[in-house]
Amino acid sequence: MLQAWSAPPVNVYYSTFQTLLGAQTQVRPDVVSGQPLYLYGSEYPGGKAFNPAAFTAPPTDSTTGLPLRQGDLGRNCTERIGAAQWGLRGAS
Repeated sequence: MLQAWSAPPVNVYYSTFQTLLGAQTQVRPDVVSGQPLYLYGSEYPGGKAFNPAAFTAPPTDSTTGLPLRQGDLGRNCTERIGAAQWGLRGAS
């Protein structure tokens, strides 16, 4: 029997923002229109990497510097990079 595994989706968030509307959270970024989410090439491990230019911080409060909302990048909408595994079960 052949089994295949791949990585689950990954959430992209800003580690500098830990609070949103007074609650602890992981704040997702906004997506930059026209920018690809991934970069491809042999210079990236596994041939694929997140494109930093595709993400930007959501709007922030001018007084507190805290984000006003979650960014428009959906939850679990990106793929983990370079994680795949194949295996044979029951082979002798």
